[in-house]
Amino acid sequence: MENEISTRIANKNIPFSSNEDNYILLPQSQEAEQAVLGAIFAQSECLNKIIETLPNCMVFYRPAHQIIYDAILKLYDRN
Repeated sequence: MENEISTRIANKNIPFSSNEDNYILLPQSQEAEQAVLGAIFAQSECLNKIIETLPNCMVFYRPAHQIIYDAILKLYDRN
């Protein structure tokens, strides 16, 4: 999984906040990001409200969470 994330970032499929060598340390909470994603999986009916507040994957700091949320948005757009 980590290799896939690195590849997607390197190919610029998922943008992220960084300088040339390191991630820029932005305000973040891994627990909050996990809670949002967990809420979507546990109660999919809350997705409409979440999308209003978090319109794209760039609101997540962790690249893995960006990829997961981006996939959720793409699936949501299909329906």
